[in-house]
Amino acid sequence: RLKLDPNHCTIKNWKNFASRWGMSYDELTLLEHRTQGSLYHSPTQEFLLRYNQKTVTELTELCRFYQRIDVLRLLQSWIEKDWPSRWQQAH
Repeated sequence: RLKLDPNHCTIKNWKNFASRWGMSYDELTLLEHRTQGSLYHSPTQEFLLRYNQKTVTELTELCRFYQRIDVLRLLQSWIEKDWPSRWQQAH
């Protein structure tokens, strides 16, 4: 969220990721307007919830495609450290 929410003209953010997964320009604009200036609503979280059928692998592929190594590292850390403990708690 903190990595993909910021809007910088030279850095690929949540809009690029959502667009790549099929979100239309109108949907992007509406989501941006709804979450703009909010401390509680993240456009990144909103688009990930909308595309919750996508796998973590697909998200990591997007990170590679857009060269967002910072986000990729966070995901890899989550996969290695946090995910196994959550899976064990659920089973």
